[in-house]
Amino acid sequence: MLAGVVSVPGGFECDGRASAFFDETQVASAIEKLMNTGAQALAVVGTFAPLYPEHELAVRTIASKMCDLPVTLSHELGGIGFVERENAALVNATLASCVKNGFGRLQAIALAKGLTCPLFLTQNSGTLLSVDEALLYPIKTIAAGPSNSCVGAAKLSGLEDAVVIDVGGTSTDLGVVTAGFVKRSFSNANIGGIGLNFSMPDVLSVAIGGGSVISDSVGPRSLGARTLTESQAFGGEIASLTDVALKLGLHQIAGADASLVKLNAAVCESVVDSVQERVQSLIDRIKGPKTELPIVAVGGGAQLGILKNVLVPEHAGVANAYGAALAQKSATIDRTVSLTHREEVLSQLEAEVIDAAVCAGAQRENTKVVYKDVIPYSYIAGNQARVIMTAAGSLA
Repeated sequence: MLAGVVSVPGGFECDGRASAFFDETQVASAIEKLMNTGAQALAVVGTFAPLYPEHELAVRTIASKMCDLPVTLSHELGGIGFVERENAALVNATLASCVKNGFGRLQAIALAKGLTCPLFLTQNSGTLLSVDEALLYPIKTIAAGPSNSCVGAAKLSGLEDAVVIDVGGTSTDLGVVTAGFVKRSFSNANIGGIGLNFSMPDVLSVAIGGGSVISDSVGPRSLGARTLTESQAFGGEIASLTDVALKLGLHQIAGADASLVKLNAAVCESVVDSVQERVQSLIDRIKGPKTELPIVAVGGGAQLGILKNVLVPEHAGVANAYGAALAQKSATIDRTVSLTHREEVLSQLEAEVIDAAVCAGAQRENTKVVYKDVIPYSYIAGNQARVIMTAAGSLA
């Protein structure tokens, strides 16, 4: 990912004092040096930039005059924490350099098909993102899949609040829906063991799916897309979780022959108990004290009947696509502000984020704040806090 790093004087202290004199000549020299290393995108990270973004903004202005590389500013993604915010900026910058071609091809295909309507992607809040926004902030599309499934599951089941289990071919994702929207994680995102100071849905995953190979355990190896050709019930040699469901009569699939499954009933029952135990432990973790929440299972694997005491709504197999089709237009602000006049400031931010959602294409009459999180910074003077708000509404 990393083509090079150049540090230049700049940034701020927590009280707003400049840490060092900001020299535009040094910034230009740093950008030129990175370009010479073959950098395809730039990540700009300054100390306390979420409070005082002036130097990061100045770097973007200088870069725009020198090159056409995508530029990610850390204060537009994360909170005060420097290392985690730097990680988020690096991930976003790396994605920005590689999604440009992919999204460009998507636009070209739409035009070739004669589609002149707006083109949207879904983001990890379960709402819509324009292609232009996705090019600037591709990190927002990470974990969009589980978010779509959560929204789709809520709509299909008619529930506003629920634990959602999305069972695929290789893995199972669990999330919580609150008021029809996926619950956000209170802790920093973690991707590949790396902490990112960036909002993500609260999702837990386990390597269990319809294609999970049955050996000494269930998974983590999976047949994935080969499940319906290489599983024993379809004439293959490998026992999968789909074979277990077929052997026990929990599910029927056209072209499958349960008599070909070499696992006996006792082993199959043991597999079902093992899967239920592992998934139940994640259910208990993710729902916390909200013991009354119903459990909704969706995804292709949900129809296998392996999970017990869950609601599997009609059309559960297409919950992900359904959630994407019903996604609303939204806007999010992630701002570090003084809460000395708390109610006044929060009211202003609510009005601002609703206006932003309407400007992005939402209908004002049904746009509302669907997520709000206030994270105090007790070690910074001035009653500072990080405020994250999302407003969403139907497309205008």
